Amino acid sequence: MKLLTCHITIKPSEITFKEQNQILDHIGGKNKILETILEDVHIDGVISNFYEMDMLNENNKRYQELYNKIINVGEYDIVEK
Repeated sequence: MKLLTCHITIKPSEITFKEQNQILDHIGGKNKILETILEDVHIDGVISNFYEMDMLNENNKRYQELYNKIINVGEYDIVEK
């Protein structure tokens, strides 16, 4: 009976933060893997802005526009009465 229930009593191993980062770095470093994953994922809104920013150089004008758009989310102009 113990043989049949041993899988229940064994705790699953947890992935550490370091291991998780290594996995993500490996996936991120392999463009083919990332492209395949993103084929079936619909990205819009702020996430699409982050994704586009990731593809651009920090000195690019479009990068700066997206950066300002993301940073200024929820800000409103102060209108004096």
